[in-house]
Amino acid sequence: MIEVEVKVRGWDNVEEQIIMLGGVLIGIEEHLDVYFNHSSRDFKVTDEALRLRRVNSHVELTYKGPRIGSISKTREEITLTISDFNTCREMLKKLSFKEVIEVFKVRRVYRLNEFKINLDDVRGLGKYIEVEAEALSISDIPSVEEKVRKLLEGFGFHEEQFIRKTYLELLLEG
Repeated sequence: MIEVEVKVRGWDNVEEQIIMLGGVLIGIEEHLDVYFNHSSRDFKVTDEALRLRRVNSHVELTYKGPRIGSISKTREEITLTISDFNTCREMLKKLSFKEVIEVFKVRRVYRLNEFKINLDDVRGLGKYIEVEAEALSISDIPSVEEKVRKLLEGFGFHEEQFIRKTYLELLLEG
C-alpha cells in the first residue's frame, strides 16, 4: 500500500464541513507513538521511520519508507500487529534501537468517500488535519494527490499550507 497523506495546521469549522459532505465519524482514538532510530542507520538521513504505536488497546509496529510524493507525505508502509506494546518496546531497545521521541495525540477519524480524514490534537503542537488516500502504484500518486488537494481546497486550505513534515519532525524542530 502507498499512503498519500497531506497535513495542514488547524481545523476550525472543518468538522462541520466534513459532516455536511457526508463524512462519518469512525471513532475517537488516543495514540501513543514511539519513534526509534538505529545506531548503524540514521533514519533521519535515509528519510525512513520505525514507529511503535498504541491506539487505545491496539498495538502495531510500522516501517515507513522514504517520501515519494510531490505535495504530500507519501510513503510505502509496512505494518505488523503486535500483542504487547511494552515487550515490543523492550525488544527494540535490546536490538540497539534508540527511542527518539514519544508523540501523543487525540484523533477524531472520519471517512468521506475514498478519504480518511484525521482531526488531530497533538500534545506540544496543537491541531492538525490529515487527509489520507491510497495509491495502488507509484504512477497513481499524482492523481491521488490531486484529489486530496481539491478536497482540502474545498475546506479553505491552499497548497502553500500543506505540510510534508511528520509530527516527529515538527516536535524535534520544537
